[in-house]
Amino acid sequence: MRPVWPVAITLSVIAHAALIGWFPGRTPTPEPVSKNTVSLALRPAQPSSDEDSVSSDDPVTSEQQPTAPNDPLKPQQISTVAPSPHATDIGSTLVEKPEQLAQVEPPAEQEQEQEQEQEQEQEQEQEQEQEQEQEQEQEQEQEQEQEQEQEQEQEQEQEQEQEQEQEQEQEQEQEQEQEQEQEQEQEQEQEQEQEQEQEQEQEQEQEQEQEQEQEQEQEQEQEQEQEQEQEQEQEQEQEQEQEQEQEQEQEQEQEQEQEQEQEQEQEQEQEQEQEQEQEQEQEQEQEQEQEQEQEQEQEQEQEQEQEQEQEQEQEQEQEQEQEQEQEQEQEQEQEQEQEQEQEQEQEQDKPLETAVNPTVPLHDRKQLATDSNASDQAIDNVDSQQLQRDIKVWLKQALAEHLHYPPAARRRGWEDSVEVTIEMQTDGAFTAEILKPAQRSLFDEAALAALADIRANRRYCCAHSPSQLELTIGFQLD
Repeated sequence: MRPVWPVAITLSVIAHAALIGWFPGRTPTPEPVSKNTVSLALRPAQPSSDEDSVSSDDPVTSEQQPTAPNDPLKPQQISTVAPSPHATDIGSTLVEKPEQLAQVEPPAEQEQEQEQEQEQEQEQEQEQEQEQEQEQEQEQEQEQEQEQEQEQEQEQEQEQEQEQEQEQEQEQEQEQEQEQEQEQEQEQEQEQEQEQEQEQEQEQEQEQEQEQEQEQEQEQEQEQEQEQEQEQEQEQEQEQEQEQEQEQEQEQEQEQEQEQEQEQEQEQEQEQEQEQEQEQEQEQEQEQEQEQEQEQEQEQEQEQEQEQEQEQEQEQEQEQEQEQEQEQEQEQEQEQEQEQEQEQEQEQDKPLETAVNPTVPLHDRKQLATDSNASDQAIDNVDSQQLQRDIKVWLKQALAEHLHYPPAARRRGWEDSVEVTIEMQTDGAFTAEILKPAQRSLFDEAALAALADIRANRRYCCAHSPSQLELTIGFQLD
């Protein structure tokens, strides 16, 4: 970058020539030149008083600060330059050599650089001051923190001292309480000792009283023994007299008894004759009663045989009915399986598009829907029937363990059956009611008791839906 100061010097010389009236072809009038060095400088207006100062190393001195705005073509101040041996006269104009021109005031850019340097220095000083302030603040904060820590330590020490004082007070209180307790214990011990002494005195008094009472009792016993001895002697005398009287009475009684025995023998003979007659009559009556009982037993046996025959017939009928029902169920299951197989074959034969194809007629689609519903119902019926069969098997196995034959019926050889309805819930619990009772109520009670035991001790595990079924409980002797 080329320096700017030669241009500034040239402009200052031209301005100076114009002021002194020099023009080409005209001889200027000389003016006196002062001894002091005068220079022409174009300086802009400075924003602050700090920038108006001029360095002591600058050879150019300023007599007046510019007040007008910066204009490089307008002279702001006319300065005179002192004559020097290096100056030459060009057209009566004073021009200095480069060595002298170097002493002219530096251009505005140098001043700006200097100002910038000053500003940077000021900024650095300000930054240093700020850093110093920050350091001072940090030191103050550290001092404050140290003071706070010291205060906290002092507070902690005070708290510790207070706690120690409190602990000492508590210890003193505890010691006082212990002393009081010890005093109370001593007092209690003294009281206990006094009470023990009093009790000992009372016991001694009681012992003395007991000894006195024992002595009195011994005296009384001795007196009573003497009285008893006297009474015994009197009783012995009386007994001897009574014995004599009794001997006399016994002799009289023996005589009377002999007379009575003779009379009784006669009466006994008469009674024996009457008893023989009565026994004969009773034997005849017993024979008649036995004949009647035999007839009744024969009638009862005939009735029992008839009842057993009826029961066997009923059981056979029930078994036949059950077999028919099982056959019907098997036939229904076979039919349902055949229907399911046919439906599956039909579904496999049909194309898959029939389910969503709009070209299928409406009545055909309705028929398909009804067929599917019917198949679902058939499957549900099959599941319910299978569930009922499983429940029956489970109940029969449970009844084999919990059903007890009534002892009275076993002794008399009775047999019967009870029909019940079972309602099974999904949680395995069930309820039972008698649908067709037996001819004798003891069979109904035995069946209900067995079902109650099963309900209390067991639960069916596989009931996926509520189900109702009928069950026949038979009572047959082995």
